[in-house]
Amino acid sequence: MIRPTRYPPPFRARAIAYVAHIRDDHRSTWQAIRTVSAALGVSTETLRRWVRHADTTPDPQTRCQHADLRHLQEQNTRLRRELHLLRTTGTSPAHLTADPTTQARSAPAPQAPSQQAGARPPRPAGTMPEQRTAEPTTASIPPPARPQTAGDSQI
Repeated sequence: MIRPTRYPPPFRARAIAYVAHIRDDHRSTWQAIRTVSAALGVSTETLRRWVRHADTTPDPQTRCQHADLRHLQEQNTRLRRELHLLRTTGTSPAHLTADPTTQARSAPAPQAPSQQAGARPPRPAGTMPEQRTAEPTTASIPPPARPQTAGDSQI
């Protein structure tokens, strides 16, 4: 069972703010804590723990911002790895040649004569050319539909 607190949270917050406010007027934080504890009637050790806890515990908004920043950094790292992988595997569409951090297009890397657009890499000697099955032939393309006129009849 948790021991009930003797001082309400608003009182603690005011005491911590008071220490922060007068900290520059004293030689050390400890001197400021002693001054505030005497003025408020709180133990110096108790007030010191409150101040230390407030210094190390970020507020919820800061925690949320840190979580968002950490998520964005992880996402940035993952995207940079993927981009590097795509660039090194030879996949280089126009949108991959731009540097995402500067939004400036870099010049495409010069290609060797055998790697130019439409050129195939050389085959080993004695091999047969590949069959192209993915391209449609003219026989497999249906003729365009004609618009029907009033003279056309369907029986």
